[in-house]
Amino acid sequence: GYNTLGAAPLVLAMRATMKVGTSLARLGVTRRVLALLAALETVAAQAVRPAVTTWTANTFAARITEHSVCHKALEPTKEISKLWPESQQQETMDIIEDFDEGKEYPHFRLFGEDSSFTPPDPSEITLKLINMGPGTTATRSVWHFGCDMGYSQMHYNQACNVSPEQKALLDELIDLHFLVHQECIGKQLREPKCRSQTVLDQFRSVLIKLATSGVQGLADDPLVSFLPQWLELKPDLKVMMTLRDPEEWAVSRIEHKWDELTRCKDRDKKSASLLFYLDCMQGTEYVSDNLTTMKEEGDTILLSTLLEEEAVRFSIHCKAVTDLVPEENLHELCMFDYNPLITEEEARMKEELRDVYNFAMNS
Repeated sequence: GYNTLGAAPLVLAMRATMKVGTSLARLGVTRRVLALLAALETVAAQAVRPAVTTWTANTFAARITEHSVCHKALEPTKEISKLWPESQQQETMDIIEDFDEGKEYPHFRLFGEDSSFTPPDPSEITLKLINMGPGTTATRSVWHFGCDMGYSQMHYNQACNVSPEQKALLDELIDLHFLVHQECIGKQLREPKCRSQTVLDQFRSVLIKLATSGVQGLADDPLVSFLPQWLELKPDLKVMMTLRDPEEWAVSRIEHKWDELTRCKDRDKKSASLLFYLDCMQGTEYVSDNLTTMKEEGDTILLSTLLEEEAVRFSIHCKAVTDLVPEENLHELCMFDYNPLITEEEARMKEELRDVYNFAMNS
């Protein structure tokens, strides 16, 4: 990231000096010379690098700055490719316009007129923190850090510091997620198990159980797909959001699990985020009535244009999160801003993660 910040010449010069110092060390020169050179490199890097985040020690809330390599994640582009089919081109423009206008979306609710479920007592909610960064934004690295701190967490289909009963709840949620994507959408099933109301009630049940199970932290898809519901259960939930350059994310995501990404078919029944797929199922008879996968849509357009569209949708997801979560409960984090080869930066990254976890888990 130093090249974009204009710091490359000075830092590279210091690193060249470090290489010389290493050669001298092999010749028997004291380690104090190496220590001095390392300290000078750190000072040089910090002196020329603008702040990439508003975070300060012993606090939770933070926003990335324009100097972060992830800053484009919060700036959706309007440069829609002319190669897209006209229908997709118009739909994406509609989504961006809704984004710019701050449109409010009717999120699926756990408790309401069409629900037979009763809200649990607030004291029963054990969920404290969720990382809303979509997969491939360093969610796994952050998750491992919290696991090493001893916190009970889940990441996709993995869990740490949990009981067999808690892991069984995660497995139940994952199975339900794949029922929606592989059976109800993938095979276009119109069977009782794919009736929207049946599936939504199953989600209601497992989400409530998971939030009151003793689990403290969640991360990665599909757990992040239910942010509106997690906030309905715990309005003051602390939310971390790992970020990435949108175009880099799109390439990485499509290489991994892009066929699991969903979209609403009906423009009038859109979701605020490409991940909040429960919103699309409201008012439909079967799951596939208003849900399709990005893989099916991608078969009709060039991969390059699909990447561009997903980059836009990534930014829209990030904005959807910032719209839903109060600023004091949101921590934006760009792990790609930190160079682990520089001791000072690695230490700051660990300090930030440690503070964020401790603040959230003890609040």
